[in-house]
Amino acid sequence: MFIMPIPFQIAIVTASALLLTVIGLLATLRRGHWLVTLLFSSAFLSLAAFQAGALAILHATSPEAARDWAVYMAGVSALASWLWLTLSVVLTRPKPFHRLLDASAYLSVALVLCISLWVLARTPYVVRGVEGVGGDALILLGAMGKIYLMYLVVVMVMVLMNLESMLRSAPAPDQRRLRPLFFAIVFAILADLLIVSGGLLYGGLRVAWMATGAVPLFAAGAVTSLALARRRLSDMSVPVARPVVYYSSVSLTLAGMFLLAMAVLSKVLPVLTPEWKRLAAIGFYLLVGSGGLVLTMSPRAHRLVKHFVDRNFYANRYDYRREWERVSRAIAPTARPEDICRQIEALLRAVFEAERVVIHLRDDSTGDFRLAHPSPSDGPAARDPDPLGGEAEGPDGTLGDAAGVIRAESSLVRELHRLRAPLIFQDVARDLDLIPAMVEHRPLIQAVGAAVCAPLHVGEDLVGLLWLSAKRNGEEYSSEDAEFLGAMARQLAADLWFARVADQLAEARQLESLNRLSTFVLHDIKNQVSSATP
Repeated sequence: MFIMPIPFQIAIVTASALLLTVIGLLATLRRGHWLVTLLFSSAFLSLAAFQAGALAILHATSPEAARDWAVYMAGVSALASWLWLTLSVVLTRPKPFHRLLDASAYLSVALVLCISLWVLARTPYVVRGVEGVGGDALILLGAMGKIYLMYLVVVMVMVLMNLESMLRSAPAPDQRRLRPLFFAIVFAILADLLIVSGGLLYGGLRVAWMATGAVPLFAAGAVTSLALARRRLSDMSVPVARPVVYYSSVSLTLAGMFLLAMAVLSKVLPVLTPEWKRLAAIGFYLLVGSGGLVLTMSPRAHRLVKHFVDRNFYANRYDYRREWERVSRAIAPTARPEDICRQIEALLRAVFEAERVVIHLRDDSTGDFRLAHPSPSDGPAARDPDPLGGEAEGPDGTLGDAAGVIRAESSLVRELHRLRAPLIFQDVARDLDLIPAMVEHRPLIQAVGAAVCAPLHVGEDLVGLLWLSAKRNGEEYSSEDAEFLGAMARQLAADLWFARVADQLAEARQLESLNRLSTFVLHDIKNQVSSATP
């Protein structure tokens, strides 16, 4: 790790401590709800106190004095971890007390651990001693030192997940003004996570690492202070766009893998030579950093990892044998596509608890997709929430012209034909590759009140589109819902297309019969006319 000169270390640690103190005081002036203001101010002041301890270690003239300040920093970091964890639960959220009550279980456990570690920090079990002075000092961990650092890693990961929940559960317009604050805090936490993970891997913490970590902390503090200067804490409070707390399955799984890798490496590195130890640590940091960068910058990579995690690491929600038998019983043979559409609607409303089902079928003459169910005479449209943040308001409560015809060359049709899988619009709204298709068809999505759209394929041909509204119980559509719906859609498409072909065949037979009848009638009339002619 890059080591800065001692004077610059002292300067940057002093600057970060002063800036964090200013932010803590500024938060009390730009206040919102008193509980959020108290936690916000306390969290930043605790970081300022930690930086003050790092500054004192840099100025320490003996290892004994440096150890006293290291013990002080261990106690302050335990308090700061709990304050940041609690702040991440209530930050920008309405009704902070309700949020605290919902998270009271793990916050209480974290508080007990925080107090225990604060007490143990004063004993040699956490900080055994300090070697050297100034920026070259090395803080030696005691028997419980690695457990203490692992606790800090777990708390920081939980804070990151709470912040992700804060950002992704906010409506789209509010996400734009929350992103600077979100990325500033996340940047600082990732820098601290890197330092703590180094302490776990090497069995000790270098003071120079903490001084270097003051650089991202100062940058994050600058962004946070600008955000506070522009808006009060009360202005940052946003309504939650979903009725459930969002936790990404990718985040949960990757966090668990990171903690497991840290535990394994902390046992393996001590037995390696210094050269191999350095290579293993650099490789681990490069792997974690590059993987995080790819998942952040590439929506496609995030989507593929999420699909893999949801499919392989979570128990199945559906008993597929029972559900498939349910599908087979629900669809009765008929030659009328309208009857099949009604059966499909009843089936999907029962399986997915959807409020509404809309079906478009391809018009062979033009290639466009026309509304097949419900027909305009079926009554007003249900008013479901628009996944883009608006309200589904069709004209006069019906689907209207917006849902009548979907062009074959539209971007949404092309994406569905390419993916051959359902699109969940809440997930698509976070995918930069698919947002243009949603924006282009926003009036249609609003008119239908759609939460998910599935392609209806027969072989290689896209013969229709199946739209489902939000669930009655308020749950989101999961990736398993999408996978099950995709399997059902192929069977339902075959049933629909068979009924349509049978209907066309019956119509063709009727025309053929009419043609034969008209031929016979004309022949008889001709014979009668011929016999009547002298």
